Amino acid sequence: MKLTPHQQRQLKYVLILIIGVPLTVFAVYKGVQLISRAGEDPTPHDIVVSNVTSSSLTISWITDKSVNGYVIPVLNGTEQNPMFDKRGEGKRKTHYVEVKGLEPSTKYSFIIVSDEEKYTKGSSGPYEFTTASVMEDTPVPSYALGTVAGSDIKDTVVYITLEDKSSYPVSVDLPQSGNWTLELSLLRSIKDGTPLSVTDNTNLVVIARNGVDEGAVLKGSYSTLFDKSGQLKNDLIIETVDKAEIISYFPREVLLGETIYA
Repeated sequence: MKLTPHQQRQLKYVLILIIGVPLTVFAVYKGVQLISRAGEDPTPHDIVVSNVTSSSLTISWITDKSVNGYVIPVLNGTEQNPMFDKRGEGKRKTHYVEVKGLEPSTKYSFIIVSDEEKYTKGSSGPYEFTTASVMEDTPVPSYALGTVAGSDIKDTVVYITLEDKSSYPVSVDLPQSGNWTLELSLLRSIKDGTPLSVTDNTNLVVIARNGVDEGAVLKGSYSTLFDKSGQLKNDLIIETVDKAEIISYFPREVLLGETIYA
């Protein structure tokens, strides 16, 4: 049967609908999948080293996706025992691992296992860090205390560092009560690893990090931020923050893989 030009055009439109619409729907579906997966990346980022001593350190990081995560120290190419999140098993976006039993003045590599995938380097290099040397004198213990407030704060990590970025930060994972205590006397100089004394005029940054884009920051001198007993005068109120701003308060020397935001 010979089709008229009008019928040919109609058939063409029908074929376009039959073939094109499903392809369009499929393309939209795949696009939605890709967008969804973009927010489910298990890659560790904002990897911070804190609480540095001659035999231990803490590694904390963020993932876009809630996953299980742990750390494997590597010494001279040999993997050591894995170190798990201090808060136990569970999928989360804010990860906190205390790495203990290390040798003083020794360079270690680290493997971060996130969602069963192994990560050994960041955008600018491998995850490597050198432990502090053994101190001749033990600093007098001093503590800072405070409270974190917000609707969902169970995976929050609190950091304190010097505003001039000359110190390794100290940190603590947040108890369920929201009240934290942090050993301020663990602050060490990045330049030579010596303990740092905090006076009333020492400028500090107090940071709370909760997931990818939630946190709080307080800046000022010690006497402005804390009372004489070491209690933070104002609560850290968790709210939406710029992740680039949060990580900018940390010295590059404590960022494994060196996270840099444009």
